[in-house]
Amino acid sequence: MPAKKESTLTVRRIFIGSPGDLADERKLFPDIIERVNRNKAGAMGIHLKAVAWEDTLPGTGRPQAKINEDLKTCDLAVLVLWKRWGTPTGKYSSGFEEEYELARSEKIETFLYFKSVPSDMMGDPGPHLSQVLAFRKKIEKKGTLLFKLYENLSQWRESVEEHLCEWLDGPKLKAELPAVTDSEPSHIENLAREIEEHKDKESKAAAELTEEALKRADEGQLTRAEELFLVALETSPDAYVLDSYGRYLAHVGLLQKAEEVFTRLLKTAMSSGDAGLCVIAVGNLRLLCPTPGDLKRAEKMHKKSLARERALGHKEGMASQYGNLGNIYETRGDLNRAEEMYRRAMVIHEKLGHKVGMASDYGNLGSIHATRGDLKRAEEMYEKALELFTSLGNKDKIRTCKNLLARLKMTKSSGPKKTRKKPA
Repeated sequence: MPAKKESTLTVRRIFIGSPGDLADERKLFPDIIERVNRNKAGAMGIHLKAVAWEDTLPGTGRPQAKINEDLKTCDLAVLVLWKRWGTPTGKYSSGFEEEYELARSEKIETFLYFKSVPSDMMGDPGPHLSQVLAFRKKIEKKGTLLFKLYENLSQWRESVEEHLCEWLDGPKLKAELPAVTDSEPSHIENLAREIEEHKDKESKAAAELTEEALKRADEGQLTRAEELFLVALETSPDAYVLDSYGRYLAHVGLLQKAEEVFTRLLKTAMSSGDAGLCVIAVGNLRLLCPTPGDLKRAEKMHKKSLARERALGHKEGMASQYGNLGNIYETRGDLNRAEEMYRRAMVIHEKLGHKVGMASDYGNLGSIHATRGDLKRAEEMYEKALELFTSLGNKDKIRTCKNLLARLKMTKSSGPKKTRKKPA
């Protein structure tokens, strides 16, 4: 398709498609486009133009066919789903489905966004939501499109702005499937052990469902994972189930739901008088949304601990504190300082010959390189971590490393393709 000009700017048309239950998102979309025009696109000599069915001129013929003609002229399709699937068009089960299939057949770059569904609706979804969930599962299984879960309008706006800016730079976007792993395996093992000690069938069944949910999440089947977590909670709302489900929700960015689950865990701990479980629940809530003040206090504390360990000559303690400081800087987005801390920890672990520490350091460095977009270096780090964890026989970490490497390979081999369209 030849470049179209508006004044001296190249026009790139962005289609927004969704059923009628996302009116707020549709209303906000033109404002998002204008913000990106002001903040980035204009300086690149590009003008983004929002295209929606509301703008389609009336006339004779099938309404969806007219919308389809507008979609064919677009460079990018932004498609959003929540609880409704949409109205049949005569050719497809809904206008949304027809727009999705048209975008794919025309090779129009497509971004997908799924608004989080209330948990109480997942068990009895009804005809519309059932079709939405089936579509989500199909997308997750393919794993070839960018998709993002979100909870509220503000989160959606931030995601769309970020993705549009990356799209303007020509990135290789991927399906956002964060690895659902635990940074403290001993903590999860302790909770699992508590479940095992209960000896009742309901608790064991809930624990098995939770393990299956975590497995599905690692495979990118997020919709099925959430369904399994909810069944596990109905079976027996044990601490292990609540903690695992809350951590899963936090990993996939559903922070409001995660907060609700961790709050429920805290209430369970308080009612049972379990002080240790209270500490875990409060820690989860604080880690869920750390304030700048929390990070500042944590940094100060770990620096003091580092100084104490250095004075005592405790090398392992120093390496641990370097790792903690690296986590804090990475959370802040200060990747250079984070990398420096992780490398200092690595030097100590190598001298001590501590394979567990070295493997964790390689994993942390891989995360830094992946965030920067240096996928080759990230892959090298994850490969080294995998080799060490394999030699140690740590099955959980082996699985985590393999998942991270698989996602890197998917990112390198997929992404938006340049499309050529016939002149309008």
